Amino acid sequence: SREPLHSRQFEKWIKNGYSILEYGCGIAPISHSLLNVGTKRNLNITIADIRQINFHYAIHRLGTAINYFEIKPYENSIQKEKYNVILMITVMEHLPNPLDTVKNITAGLKPNGIFIFDYILGDGDGQDTIEAVEQRGIVLKYINEHYKLLSGHLLENKSMGTTVCRLK
Repeated sequence: SREPLHSRQFEKWIKNGYSILEYGCGIAPISHSLLNVGTKRNLNITIADIRQINFHYAIHRLGTAINYFEIKPYENSIQKEKYNVILMITVMEHLPNPLDTVKNITAGLKPNGIFIFDYILGDGDGQDTIEAVEQRGIVLKYINEHYKLLSGHLLENKSMGTTVCRLK
């Protein structure tokens, strides 16, 4: 929310009328930016996160302009082939089951769907999980095998910035 133009870096991958999921949204900075200063129109935006104050604030702040659902840990199912773009920004390093989450969440991509994510290399301390550290290699291998890399890098030994892939 302090970066009103936050969505501009992602708009290259978004077309008018697209269905977007901001997964692990926190206060939903990308969705907020898309709605308020974005150049794309008629977007069907959904936000999702675990039950916590930032998510409640995002729902309140965005109101009826978006759809939302609560993430329940270890229950990653979402509707199949619903989204043109799924964003997981500053999320992967916090997941207790990153491989299962990526598999299940990206099942929600429509054919030729776009998956935009980053993956901070942590040590499993604080809000980061040891599972995110331990599964990093197999998560990136899965992505490499099922997606075409459009932008960014799949890096196992250091933090990755914004990475964009298209479903093969």
